[in-house]
Amino acid sequence: MNRRIVATDRWGAKEIRARADELADRAIALWPAPLRGVGRAERSRDWQLVHQVLATLPHGTWTSYGDLAAFIGSGAQAVGSHLASTPGVANAR
Repeated sequence: MNRRIVATDRWGAKEIRARADELADRAIALWPAPLRGVGRAERSRDWQLVHQVLATLPHGTWTSYGDLAAFIGSGAQAVGSHLASTPGVANAR
């Protein structure tokens, strides 16, 4: 796969984008998804644990979505979305 890179005289943005497209096409051919008959896969997140952590924060302190996400094995955006759409979570602001 990399022999073509070695043989290339120029390696700029255009060539890098073309290489990325080629690798993406190969990946799609090797690992097609979604699989037929398989429902949407979701990671299990323990939102109650996030709620408990937030509830125990001392007054005047804070944490980040990223820290909470790392704690439960999730992503910061998922934590932010959850907290924004779940009313009544202590210290969620």
